[in-house]
Amino acid sequence: MCSNYLLVGGKHFTTQQPLTDRHKTNIMEEVLIKNKQKYLYDNYPFEDSPKLTDKKCCIHCNTIFKVGDYKVFKDKRCDEFIYCPNAPTCNGTVIDWFSLD
Repeated sequence: MCSNYLLVGGKHFTTQQPLTDRHKTNIMEEVLIKNKQKYLYDNYPFEDSPKLTDKKCCIHCNTIFKVGDYKVFKDKRCDEFIYCPNAPTCNGTVIDWFSLD
């Protein structure tokens, strides 16, 4: 189970319930992103956003994926979160990804 404290896009967020429960109660809604590289560049919470072709591994679901397959979800306050491509089954966000290079 992930923490109830998140750092996304340089902002700190607290959650009232674990992210896995948020999906079950439909509190989170998927956002379709047209320009994924620009979105990632503008919202990636760490220095130097990765390329869409970079490979990462999610520590929650242990899946290797291309960064460009990420998903974005927003909550009731319209705060957006960058998730593992396996969301909502997996509750891993960018802080749960590590590089394979």
